[in-house]
Amino acid sequence: MPATLPPRVQHRLEDFIQAHLHEEINLDTLASVANVSRFHFARVFRASKGSSAMAYLEQRRIERAQDLIRSGESTLAQVASLVGYEDPSYFTRRFRLRTGLTPSAWARQAGKAAEGQPV
Repeated sequence: MPATLPPRVQHRLEDFIQAHLHEEINLDTLASVANVSRFHFARVFRASKGSSAMAYLEQRRIERAQDLIRSGESTLAQVASLVGYEDPSYFTRRFRLRTGLTPSAWARQAGKAAEGQPV
């Protein structure tokens, strides 16, 4: 395998992550999907995406959580579970670390932006 992930492997990984976002996903699982060792996977993933696989996974989870929060159809605990976090408090800490806001503050700000109000 080259020093970066081939596009077909990147697509397979992205599809896998989206389909299994609510499940526990670790480096070994992702390496298995890419059909390489975990050490080689960690190196080529960083070269391909510019971040670690776990940071990339967390970013995808937070982006999906933002979509769910924006829809307003789920509670915070449900959102946390749907994006792979068993503990809503831990989810809130990770969300805040990534966005600078708690999920509820982010929802308020997103609601104002959707209504055309200044945030």
